[in-house]
Amino acid sequence: MPAGTESRAWLVRISFTTLRLPCRRRSGAGGGSGAADARSRKNDLRHLTSRAVGRLGDRFHRIDDRIAAYLSRRINDPQAHDLVIKATDCGALMPSQIPAVLQEWRAPEHDDFRPRNAWSLFNACTDVFKGLNPNVMVNRNQALHGLFEGLVGLR
Repeated sequence: MPAGTESRAWLVRISFTTLRLPCRRRSGAGGGSGAADARSRKNDLRHLTSRAVGRLGDRFHRIDDRIAAYLSRRINDPQAHDLVIKATDCGALMPSQIPAVLQEWRAPEHDDFRPRNAWSLFNACTDVFKGLNPNVMVNRNQALHGLFEGLVGLR
């Protein structure tokens, strides 16, 4: 995994993570009621949920900044070809995917990706991820973001 990309995958990995709540055991003979333990677990869950939702808001703002940076970075064909090779070098793309990426770059399926910018190339690259194993997709997406963040100066 490229340096500095560990925190970028947490949104995707949150759905694959097991939430472990603290276990509060009663000690001694008169250690507390089952109802009190249930309330305590419910409060713990509320706290953890609130904290996770707060973190999501911060992550969404960073995603918006990333997309804006990608949209503002113009790319010509020679730069796009160079970035596709760099994406292959960093493991984001397989050599066999290069023709499909370049085809999508040259003739985008969606009108939103017609402008020649980093966002369009990024989407051409991720278009070939369709149908991949989700774990493979996450790792390749992290590598791709690392490459593009370096390109637009977000690192």
